[in-house]
Amino acid sequence: MIIYIVLSLLYVGTLLFIKPSPKSFRDKPLTLKENFLAIKGSLVLGLLLLTVHLLISDFNFLELDEKVYLSLALHHINDDNFLISQFFTNIMVHQNLLHLLSNLSLIGLLSVYERRVGLGRYVVVVLVSGLFSGLSIFFYEVGMVSSGISGVVFGLGAVFFTDEENLTYKDWLYAIFIFLLLAIMLSYRDYYELQKMGDVSFQIDYIGHFLGALGAIAYTRLFSLKRS
Repeated sequence: MIIYIVLSLLYVGTLLFIKPSPKSFRDKPLTLKENFLAIKGSLVLGLLLLTVHLLISDFNFLELDEKVYLSLALHHINDDNFLISQFFTNIMVHQNLLHLLSNLSLIGLLSVYERRVGLGRYVVVVLVSGLFSGLSIFFYEVGMVSSGISGVVFGLGAVFFTDEENLTYKDWLYAIFIFLLLAIMLSYRDYYELQKMGDVSFQIDYIGHFLGALGAIAYTRLFSLKRS
C-alpha cells in the first residue's frame, strides 16, 4: 500500500508541477487548475493503472493474484478462458511492477498529446489503439496471453507525430512504415524470450504494439483535427 501511495503521489505531482513554459514572457504561466484540466485524462489513466495493479496484487503491489490476472488478460479466441471483455480489460493489467512503471512513465510523457488535442480525442485514441492492439492475439498460439497498455502507448506516440492538420498521404505512410519497422526490430531482438505465469506463457507483444499504432493513425486520418 505504501508503494502505491508513493507512486501515485509521484505520478500526479510530476504531471501537475512540471508545466509547459509560456510561449511568451508576457503570457502568464498555467495555474494548477488549468494544468490539471489540460491533462486530466492522463492523470486518471495513470491512477487507474496503479489502482488496478494494487487490487490484483492483494494490496501488496508486488505479487499478483494469478487467477485474477489471467481472468483480465486477453486470451486467444479459441482458449477456454477467452472473454470479449478481455479486449478492454487486458490493457489495465500488467505482468509486474517494472512493466507497469515503464508504461506509466511513457503515458506521463505523452500527456503532451492530450494538451494539444483535448480530453475527448485523447480518450478515443486510447480506446481505439487498445482495441486494435488486442487483435494481435490472433497471431499467437492458444495458451499465450496479452496484457498491458503498451499498444496504447505506441498509439499515442504515433499520433503525437501524425495527428496534424496538413500531413500528406506520404507522411502518413512514412509514419506507418516507421512504427512497423520499430516493431520488427524490437521483436527480432527478443521474440523468443518467453516468460511464464503458472501454465501460461507470454512474451512482449510487438505485433500488438504496431497494431495499436496503426489503429490510432487510421482513426486520426479518418477523423482529422479540422473535423474533430
